[in-house]
Amino acid sequence: MSDALRSTLAPQTSRPCPHCGATLPVNPEYVTWCDHCDWNLQPSKSEQRPTLFDRYYTMLGRQFSKGLFDSLVQRGPHRPRLDAPVLLAYALALAVHGLTLYLLYMSLSLVAQGTDHPFWLLLGFFGLGVVWVLRPRIPHFTDFSDIVTRAEFPTLFRIIDEITTILHGKSIDTVLINEEFNAYFGRYGWQWQRLLGLGLPLLTILEPQERIAVLSHELAHGVNGDPARGFVMRTTLSTLIEWHNFLHPGNVFGGADLYSLAAVPFNLILLALALTARLLIYSLLHLFWRNSQRAEYLADALAAQVAGTAAACTALDKLHYAPAFTLTLRRVALAATEQNLFTALREQVTALPAHELARMRRIEEVAGSRIDVTHPPTTYRMALMRAHPLATPQYTLSATDAAQLDAELATVQRRVQEQLLDRR
Repeated sequence: MSDALRSTLAPQTSRPCPHCGATLPVNPEYVTWCDHCDWNLQPSKSEQRPTLFDRYYTMLGRQFSKGLFDSLVQRGPHRPRLDAPVLLAYALALAVHGLTLYLLYMSLSLVAQGTDHPFWLLLGFFGLGVVWVLRPRIPHFTDFSDIVTRAEFPTLFRIIDEITTILHGKSIDTVLINEEFNAYFGRYGWQWQRLLGLGLPLLTILEPQERIAVLSHELAHGVNGDPARGFVMRTTLSTLIEWHNFLHPGNVFGGADLYSLAAVPFNLILLALALTARLLIYSLLHLFWRNSQRAEYLADALAAQVAGTAAACTALDKLHYAPAFTLTLRRVALAATEQNLFTALREQVTALPAHELARMRRIEEVAGSRIDVTHPPTTYRMALMRAHPLATPQYTLSATDAAQLDAELATVQRRVQEQLLDRR
């Protein structure tokens, strides 16, 4: 008997919620939680009570998310625009890069003056070293083990090319198929090449038209005008992260010895500078928040145009199934006999109880209603697509192409499964 079938036959009982008294369904295979008061929603997380700031921050995020959603329901998704927060973010980004250039100029000036003054020479070289550490970082791609080629995956690449043409986008330079329960679009290198990452576990549970929706959504990130994904913003954030890591002293009060005590004032200065870099990171993310959310809604709308609203919504809903994937992976890793992880995953997803699905959706809804999260709550994203439905897709995956794509994906199942089991 499969694990999936056994889970459907497991005895169902009930118990009262210890917080609100509501009757809770109990399935020993899954988390027992309350859909009235969210008790035990995420048992792995700390039960520490939220602070006043946490509660206010969450409330603010929900208000902003709901306000943006309501405005888009009326007007429909549209491209992000250069409003005051975005212009301020660009000003901060240019100031960060300008500071690096200024340090470079000052360091070179000190080196030039140091021919007759060794102290200035040493200080200039030290400044050049600092500039090198704090230089703008261009995202680079170095993991070539997950790359798939056009020769290996002709059907997948043809589908990507056809969707890209519909979206009036540019060709993808690199495609990955890896072990993540996710899909993503990114850029790397000085030529700002386009990368599409596809997690095999996610692709495994998607129906053919849902795969078109996921591909369309990620490819839409190349044309939806999100300024947060641009060259200036990406290099600025990577630079600030380097600043924070370089400046942070670690343990400010290193010990009780004289040297550690003497270093405390310098550590406090470094800590203040590191926290300033962190504050700038959060400031940029918050300034871009509204436009990033608009861009995400627009990517959803473009995916619905290509694949149809129904497929786009159900594909989005299946992104909640990451906990089911984690559970399946654990079971396969502990099994006495070798199993196909992806067959087991499909069985597990089919057998998920409604109460567990509701828990997964609730977790995402809570996490998505924060103003430090670029993706809107999935419930809003699905509701917005349904408010502007597109029943007829621009691209329909044929049964032949669906079968050929399945065959291509099957060729990397063993490699991905080994990566997942080795990681545990």
